[in-house]
Amino acid sequence: MRFLNYILTLFIVLVFCAVADAQRPKLNRAERLMGQHNYTAAINLYLSILEKGNDDDAMIGIAECYRRIGNPDETEYWYGLVSRMPNAPQKSWLYYAQALQRNGKYNEAKTWAEKYVSQIEPNNTQAMWLIKSCEEDVVQDLRASGKLYKVTPVDEINTENDEFAPAYFKNDLVFISARDRKAHIKQFNRWSNEADKPFTEVYTTKRNQIGEPEEYIYNYGKVEKFSPSLSSKYHDGPLTFNAEFNEIYFTRSNMDKPDDGIVRLKVYQSKGAPKKYSEPRSLPFNSDEYSVLHPSLSDDGEMLFFSSDMPGGFGGYDLYVSYLEDGRWSPPVNLGPTVNTEGNEVFPFHHESGTLYFASNGLVGMGGLDIYKTRENYGAWTDPINLGYPINTVDDDFGFIINPEQTHGYFSSSRKGKGGDDIYTFTKLSVTVEISVFDEDTQMPLEAADVFTPCSEVQNFLTNQDGKVIMELPLNKACDFAAEKLGYQPNSVRLSSKNQPPGKTLYVQIPLKLECIFIVSGTIVDGLTNSPVDSALVRLQSYCGGEQDELSMYTDAEGKYEFRDVREDCDIRVTVSKPGFTKGSVTFKTGTECGESAVAKGVIDTAGAIVKSIPLYCFGENCEKVDGELDPNDPNYDPNNPYGVPEDECIKDSIAMDNGDIKVVFCDDSYKIDRSGGGTDYYTANDEKDDDRSIATGLAQLVNIYYDYDRANLRSDAKKELKKLVAFLDAYPAAKIKLTSHTDARGKRGYNKRLSKRRAESVVRYLMENGIDKSRLRAKGMGEEVMINDCYDGIECSEEQHQENRRTEFTVIEYIPPTIKDAKSKRPTTIKTNPCNNCPGASDVEGEAGDINSIESSIEG
Repeated sequence: MRFLNYILTLFIVLVFCAVADAQRPKLNRAERLMGQHNYTAAINLYLSILEKGNDDDAMIGIAECYRRIGNPDETEYWYGLVSRMPNAPQKSWLYYAQALQRNGKYNEAKTWAEKYVSQIEPNNTQAMWLIKSCEEDVVQDLRASGKLYKVTPVDEINTENDEFAPAYFKNDLVFISARDRKAHIKQFNRWSNEADKPFTEVYTTKRNQIGEPEEYIYNYGKVEKFSPSLSSKYHDGPLTFNAEFNEIYFTRSNMDKPDDGIVRLKVYQSKGAPKKYSEPRSLPFNSDEYSVLHPSLSDDGEMLFFSSDMPGGFGGYDLYVSYLEDGRWSPPVNLGPTVNTEGNEVFPFHHESGTLYFASNGLVGMGGLDIYKTRENYGAWTDPINLGYPINTVDDDFGFIINPEQTHGYFSSSRKGKGGDDIYTFTKLSVTVEISVFDEDTQMPLEAADVFTPCSEVQNFLTNQDGKVIMELPLNKACDFAAEKLGYQPNSVRLSSKNQPPGKTLYVQIPLKLECIFIVSGTIVDGLTNSPVDSALVRLQSYCGGEQDELSMYTDAEGKYEFRDVREDCDIRVTVSKPGFTKGSVTFKTGTECGESAVAKGVIDTAGAIVKSIPLYCFGENCEKVDGELDPNDPNYDPNNPYGVPEDECIKDSIAMDNGDIKVVFCDDSYKIDRSGGGTDYYTANDEKDDDRSIATGLAQLVNIYYDYDRANLRSDAKKELKKLVAFLDAYPAAKIKLTSHTDARGKRGYNKRLSKRRAESVVRYLMENGIDKSRLRAKGMGEEVMINDCYDGIECSEEQHQENRRTEFTVIEYIPPTIKDAKSKRPTTIKTNPCNNCPGASDVEGEAGDINSIESSIEG
């Protein structure tokens, strides 16, 4: 894109090798031409050097010239050569990856960007965003918004030269163009050094609306110079007006001879009307040391946004804002790292709604410059949102403006059209949906809540710090929006955009109610003496809406235990064990009503009665006789084995029955009932099975799947494994599985918990899409709690070791057919490790109209 011809002034330091003395003067002259933005002349000079023989410096110079001009084809060719040099400049791999991305070669671009991150600059965010941009699901997501906008070129004003940076002036359209108006003195454009490429000037055309107002169809009048009094000998660039249109801020090149030969840009202010503007006044933050360009004035005239490469920024060009204070513009304030990147952020446009639109080549995008939007929120800027296709393409897209109603607007793009940069018009075919998720009781916003909708290709969102998600919804669409957050009951709301005008903002409020939290407590006693049993292992297993969890603790000296934060409406099983004692257990269900009376004062059984204690029965030579033991006179009686357990067996469990009996479960899955009310008879009950216990002897770990760093989407190798799992579940329709998803230890625990939950959800969604009923699936996100290896927090590990921990594991928990009872783990001996696409050093992260789309209840946890 040719906007680089006049905004990119930063001259890279080239790595020079020894050259013939005869070539050095030419190389020096080519460098000066680059500093003056005369890239065409520089290219010709470099080519003349190469005609004499290979020269690395000349090839590097040509590649950089084409990058700055914005020619992706030539950039790819030349940086492809430069990148393969033995001593290639460090940035060449990144620039080559950017050119490949712009040319739609995403896999190759990703490979070179990964190479750059792994071998040169591991923490380069621009490279990591490029890697993410090249992932298949991200590309699909960005292209999915095609139904949200109608885009057409404004052929009446576009020429074979450049037209870009449109602006509203009352009802007319003002824009920048490099068209040749055959002025009395032909202006020689030193940026391109071509006689047919004059300097940029400001032009205007009248807009006349035809058809219905909501159709936004215009014809355009004759193109004329906007203001002769503003025209200069050099570049006049992007501009902005105040609300009354009697004040203008514009970009102009500073052609005073600079000491270093680099031409820089400044922002000027004039007052008046197009026929006669006042003498331009340079703004106080202009400098001869750096460029200031692309102004955008807020609707109230109190804030001026612009782009600059002044020192102290985050990359090439950053966005800044200056505030009008007592009639003076304040020192500029950088918009910060949420907006600014190591790339270039340019062409801001501040809408009266408070939304800031801008172009960037450093964020996740489709290639080149893409257009994004953000909003200021309590002094901070929200994460930029890519407007997607067809606003954005693999080419440079920039200079975005939109009307007050946010229904129609213009932008410029270097996509294939009449010439270089052309101006396009768009009409929104969607409404904006602002979703607020908040605590039902406190009315406070809930950050990091999960929001789901089937009405968008991007179906999962996370709320920001204000508990909000903003998205676009097609017209004439009814849709469900569901929200959930750990510790809250999920909730959903239905919204319809039927008969709503495009561009309107619809508001969705989703209150979430805190889940009831129970305390499960009790005492473990000796079944014979009723005395407390200390140091007994107590395990609480909970089954909540398809999610399984387990907690454990030991009893204190008084035999007491207490589990807090037990969720509502869950099936609970408490199991107790201690060496020398039989196991004891009880099952119950937590309620659904919150309040003081709902807190369990002890373990509640399925009948609702409080079980104040769980008895354990001692066995062994030091135990007293227990009701139900074999008679000592029985020839089979063994004082060390009063229950008659075969020598090669053991007691696995003892379960309290509803009638007070105790069911003893042996390790061979046979059962005996102790009629504890009296008598010593035992009855074998092999026809009676306890599913969980019989399953425990035949666990089958079927498959494992792995994830890229900080990703929840399913990789291609994971889908191959899941196809095997689907085949198994189809073959054994009675089988149920438990899946647990994990992260590596990098990043914050809370974030990793949510990430593992999203990984579990992606697997469940895939299985359901392939015909597996949700009732057969139990899922849980484990976060970083369970490591395959020793790569816990603070332990330095290789990427391959971290990859082992980023996984989802599957286990059959019900009905194991004999053919797979002894199946071994299917974990591959060599775990596939995708090159870490985004492993930063920072520790913060690991239908038709009227159709109704509904959300099935999501898994919890």
